[in-house]
Amino acid sequence: MRKLPIRFIHVLARLHQWMAIIVIVNELGSLEGLDEGTLGRLQYAFLMVGRRRSTRIWYARLLRRDRRSCVPIQFWLALTALHLGRVRLAALLYRRISARDDISSEANAAKTLAAIMDLVTSKQIFARIEAFVDKLMLGQGESILLVPVGSNFSELFWLWLEQARKHVGSRIVGVTLDQAAASLVGHALEGNVLDLSSFFVFTDAGTMHPHSKKMLWLLRVLLLREIVGRGHTVTSMDLDALVLGDVGAMLSTFPKADIVAQQDYSLPVD
Repeated sequence: MRKLPIRFIHVLARLHQWMAIIVIVNELGSLEGLDEGTLGRLQYAFLMVGRRRSTRIWYARLLRRDRRSCVPIQFWLALTALHLGRVRLAALLYRRISARDDISSEANAAKTLAAIMDLVTSKQIFARIEAFVDKLMLGQGESILLVPVGSNFSELFWLWLEQARKHVGSRIVGVTLDQAAASLVGHALEGNVLDLSSFFVFTDAGTMHPHSKKMLWLLRVLLLREIVGRGHTVTSMDLDALVLGDVGAMLSTFPKADIVAQQDYSLPVD
């Protein structure tokens, strides 16, 4: 019975009919049993509709119905609350997961995520970010390039770094996601590293918890905010963006702007 509405949701996502997606999924019943793609579309719909009163009402209906669902749905509800600006609610939901004693890696991830939410609501996160940036001892007006690095992409990092050093004049700073990466990048970049490993949790299999990984976007924006606020020009890119030419010369060809960004064609999810 769900197959036809779910296919229709795929079409609505292509048409950017976000509220229609929210209404239809609400009518399908419990979120349990929905495939990852449909849950992703629903979450993206909440993000795109924004913090309207009607959006919060629809989310509240989902929360009342599914708050005691399986752990993946509880994580989904917490992250969606964050997308809607309900940071305190997200912290509460993460703490509920962390209180469970039957899911050690999931509970550890939820505990760390709740702690991050608490740092955000108390605004202590800004002081933490300031302390990270202070360690770089940036010169006045100095330009830097930020690149996130995890140890699972160490081989790609060396290839990326070889190219970046040919074409980037800015100081390269690695934003590391685990301690092994911090050691590797710290050596390769002569200490130009921001070690954010304390903010991330890994599964028993050694991979980063999928919801923990999403915090990179929050932390990256806060880092950019802090560094730009100090009067520096920042270039931010990922390891899969190999540098094949003079980045400064390329950026100089664009119209004058405070922010130059590449559109992400992986979003919306279709």
